[in-house]
Amino acid sequence: PSGSTMKVKKEVRTMRKQKFYLYLNDTEQRIVLQSLVRLKNQLIQEGRYTDIVDEVIVKLMEATKKKTPWWAKPTGSLISTETLR
Repeated sequence: PSGSTMKVKKEVRTMRKQKFYLYLNDTEQRIVLQSLVRLKNQLIQEGRYTDIVDEVIVKLMEATKKKTPWWAKPTGSLISTETLR
């Protein structure tokens, strides 16, 4: 019909970043760190960027450690990977 207006609804979709948490004990944290350093060295040798690996290394080193009583099983470090996606 002439003279009428049509409303167009715009739908905006945003991707939500999914959070992942890793619980690592000291040994696992050390192994992951060593693996990340090896990966970084390999990327440097190939002349590739290491930014994301650097970010993960920083997150790993700044991870909060949960203190547990001596009789409880240790839970290790908590690492959020929200900003890695």
